[in-house]
Amino acid sequence: MNWLELVDAYEEAWRTFSWSKHLTLDLPPPHEAPYVSGGTLVLPIYDIGGTVRSFVVQSIPSPLRGVPERHSRIDFDFVVRCFIVDGTQDLLVVVPRHDGAPMRFASSLSLSCAYTHESSLPCSVLVRALYTGRPHPLSANGGILHSEAFQYPFSGCSKHEISGDFLGMITFRNAECEYRLLIWDWKTGVLHVNMRVVRVPSTELYREPTYQGE
Repeated sequence: MNWLELVDAYEEAWRTFSWSKHLTLDLPPPHEAPYVSGGTLVLPIYDIGGTVRSFVVQSIPSPLRGVPERHSRIDFDFVVRCFIVDGTQDLLVVVPRHDGAPMRFASSLSLSCAYTHESSLPCSVLVRALYTGRPHPLSANGGILHSEAFQYPFSGCSKHEISGDFLGMITFRNAECEYRLLIWDWKTGVLHVNMRVVRVPSTELYREPTYQGE
């Protein structure tokens, strides 16, 4: 098929809701529904106790769009506290949890997070390639981003996002009721924003928080 024929076939497939291939994945239990990002399925594998050390990554193949089938499994030698996925950039951002620290597990649409209550160690953010788990080839400093001491990614009402070259995370400080918004350029490792976040005390979920910079 030439390019115009591929476009016509692709539009016809959507119009008739038809497909040319079925893909069946054998996934190790226990697991939840996979995350979908940029035509890629990302499935965190939960150990007994709800910790995550591994991911199954599967592309959604499309002959009409020239997308081949790819499958891989990433096994880390640490417990993953937080992870964020951007399949369009082959990007997996993970935050390790220090061994031996007590944890609490929480999840949201864009983030699954197990975070410590009483940890005194600095937190590092690892920028990895989605299909290999190795440092992302476009990231500087070996794919490591640093937050200030004692600041840890926060889940719940907040969202952690990747947008282009930028990674934003809401963090909290264990000893204080202080929340901060950190935004890095994940390619250069430069921290562009470090500002206090003022939460609305009467609402758990809110659409338009007020930010106070310092």
